[in-house]
Amino acid sequence: MCWLQGDVLVACYVADVASKLQMHSLASGSKQHEVKLPGIGSVTQFAGKREDSEFFFGFSSFTEPGATYRCVWHHQHISLK
Repeated sequence: MCWLQGDVLVACYVADVASKLQMHSLASGSKQHEVKLPGIGSVTQFAGKREDSEFFFGFSSFTEPGATYRCVWHHQHISLK
C-alpha cells in the first residue's frame, strides 16, 4: 500500500508480522523517515490530500481497537485524531 504526500512516497509494508510505514523521496527513492507506529499491528487505510502536510491512517492490533491517527509530515509527529 502506498500514498503520495507532496514529493514524498509513504510506503506501508509488513515485516515480522507487523505493518511498517516509511517515507521516501519521490525523486530519488531514498528513505527519509520511518513513522513510529503505536504498537505491533496493522495499518488498514490511508486518507488525505497530496498537497496537504498531513495524512491519516487507520491502525489496529490485538490489544487495541481500530483507531485513526494523523501524521503531520512537517513535524514528523503522529497524533490521535
